[in-house]
Amino acid sequence: MKPVQVLSEAEIDELDDFLMSDDTPDNCMDISALDGFLTALVLNPDVIMPSEYLPWIWDMEEGISPPSFASIEQSNHITQLVMRYYNGVLDAIANDHFSPLFYILDDEEGGYDAQSWSEGFMRGVYLFSEPWIDIFEKHHALIAPMVLLGTQSGSELLEARVDRQQAIEDAYESIADAVGLLDAYFRALRASLDSAPPTVH
Repeated sequence: MKPVQVLSEAEIDELDDFLMSDDTPDNCMDISALDGFLTALVLNPDVIMPSEYLPWIWDMEEGISPPSFASIEQSNHITQLVMRYYNGVLDAIANDHFSPLFYILDDEEGGYDAQSWSEGFMRGVYLFSEPWIDIFEKHHALIAPMVLLGTQSGSELLEARVDRQQAIEDAYESIADAVGLLDAYFRALRASLDSAPPTVH
């Protein structure tokens, strides 16, 4: 098995620059949303093909508008960066060293902004939702930080809280652990399905 070629910082910056360039639609994911989106795809026990999810990276709202690549070579290069990013997230989660890519807040208090990451994650959940139904119905706490920071309903809940800033900080600080717990849940689910006796018709 070939070792995973994790993107270098320079390659992450290159991908980020392309995502934020005039060559992509206005609704293109930024690098933090992409990180969250790919995390949700990696956790999903179903196999999701690049042809299914790439359009949503370029057009996060509708999955329709493509980028304006300068050439086939650029298209292949950027797509390969995304593929390697996916593999890097997969490797990090599998080997228990996952760390979400949040934006650093540029203010006196410092800290991180996990909203874009959470929005990308929830887009990945809602687009390929079938395995997540039981999570929402029976294990909502596992996904609660992402729902709070990455959905309209979560935003409304935050606006009603007197401890809004503390709730935001608590949520983003718990995201990495939540990803680990979700990974454990889906691994156990896959193991139970693999060991289940075949259905007799």
